[in-house]
Amino acid sequence: MHPILGKSGRLGLFLVTWVTTATLFLSISLDPGDVSLSRWMLFVVPLATLHAFISLAAWFPCRVTPLRSSGLSRIVTTHLLGAVVISLGWSACAFLLAYAADLIARQSFSTVVSENTMSLLGLGAILYVVSVTLFYLIIEFENARNAENKQSELTALAREAELSALRARIDPHFLFNSLNAVASLCGSDPSLARRMSILLAEFLRSSLRMDGQRTIPLADEWRLGMKYLEIEKVRFGDRMVVEAAIDERAGVFPVPPLILQPLLENAVKHGISGLVEGGTIRVQAHEAGGKLHLEIENPIDEDRSTIDGEGIGLANVTRRLDVLYGREASLERRLAGGLFCVFIVLPRLEEGKR
Repeated sequence: MHPILGKSGRLGLFLVTWVTTATLFLSISLDPGDVSLSRWMLFVVPLATLHAFISLAAWFPCRVTPLRSSGLSRIVTTHLLGAVVISLGWSACAFLLAYAADLIARQSFSTVVSENTMSLLGLGAILYVVSVTLFYLIIEFENARNAENKQSELTALAREAELSALRARIDPHFLFNSLNAVASLCGSDPSLARRMSILLAEFLRSSLRMDGQRTIPLADEWRLGMKYLEIEKVRFGDRMVVEAAIDERAGVFPVPPLILQPLLENAVKHGISGLVEGGTIRVQAHEAGGKLHLEIENPIDEDRSTIDGEGIGLANVTRRLDVLYGREASLERRLAGGLFCVFIVLPRLEEGKR
């Protein structure tokens, strides 16, 4: 579609600018002779307006000879021919307009045009070059904008692919640990193994319902986390206690699916399981300043574990937050007094990022 004709606002701006410019050039380049200035303007303005519409045709040779892919000889030949055709056509129209003006105004417009034929032809060629320059600028602007949009799409696709890959790492890692636990219970306590299998199936069924969702309410994410903790509760019994304090506003705050499960798994695997007496996992969440503040705390054997958690859970969550939120989100780890704490601050995702 023609970039000028496609929008009425652009066409109006183009006509005003082009007619003003062409009128100025005509007034400077052509000698009106004995024709009065007011009547000369009545001839020059329509002639300039005519050229404005004729110059719109320069878009098409520009389109078929793009600067980046066309040879210099082809570009020069094409536009040289275009300049000749448009100059001759415009000059012919000038003669017709002059003869019509002679009959109406009884002035010698045709004589003035005849005496300024070469100037008229040259001016037509110059204005053609100006129009070609304008259209090439528009084409390059469109190419740059399209390239930017394409790059944005590629970046979004790459980010989506990375998020999918990161999330895909969660399920096999969790399944591996859970199935090992089921296998270990099959011989010693078949009833517990069966209960754990049922809970595992419920957890997987719930997680599959979230497939494809960019964000879910924290309350839904916590319910899924509780299903995971119920599975672990089968193994640890009274050794594992869970305490949660999630306020109402935090409960509806949107978070990435399966963002809690790796952190809870980290708390169980590198915290509770390493302590003979077990301990308490505390989860707290509140909203402040339009951001979600989330804290997961668990006891840890400082002689056995490190602050890095020894697993992929924290690294996975950190990378997911970085991909989704950039520097707007934060994840901090703290080890003090036998307690390992993870502090997460999340902003609301913009609509375009969801």
